[in-house]
Amino acid sequence: MTSLHGVGEIAYVIGDKTFWGKGIGSLVISKIILIAKEKYKLNKLIAGVANKNFGSIKILEKNKFLLEGVKKKHLVFRNNLYNQLDFGLLL
Repeated sequence: MTSLHGVGEIAYVIGDKTFWGKGIGSLVISKIILIAKEKYKLNKLIAGVANKNFGSIKILEKNKFLLEGVKKKHLVFRNNLYNQLDFGLLL
């Protein structure tokens, strides 16, 4: 195991909006899950997302991540405060 606690944190960005809504994010996350389990023998993956980022929330939920917590007014984007939703997936 490469992580002391067996937990890996993931982050992802699809910057080109022409690729949004095509299932690419979900596909990539499913591949990351396989690699985390098989190669790195991790126990858990975690990901944080802004509460208004509905695309990322959908991607995580589609890949069986569960909402584990909320950090109130934790993220700033364009001078606006957003809650951070913390998701986890037991592997």
